[in-house]
Amino acid sequence: MTSYSSQDLEDDWEFKILRSSYGAFGDSDQMAEILEEESQAGWVLVEKFDHQRIRLKRRAGEQRNDATIDFDPYRTTFDERMPASTKTVLFGLLFFFLILIAAGIGAAILKGL
Repeated sequence: MTSYSSQDLEDDWEFKILRSSYGAFGDSDQMAEILEEESQAGWVLVEKFDHQRIRLKRRAGEQRNDATIDFDPYRTTFDERMPASTKTVLFGLLFFFLILIAAGIGAAILKGL
């Protein structure tokens, strides 16, 4: 992890860590979109920890533009888009459990005959 330099702390920088439960920072296209959106509030990438966490910084003076953007510039989570692979797994599990339930009902009906 990159440590904060004394110059960073003395030069009026703000820092935040943005998190994603779905690993949004692992997809380069989505990462570029997120960084473009964050740049509207003056945030720039300091480092990427992993697919779920990034550190950003901005000059404290950028706060003057906060009223003109359509998201919370101090948000710390980004989970607007679930990856397609996660959706596929969830739908697969749902389908599997529906098949099990149907099989259980069918077995109960046959046993009652």
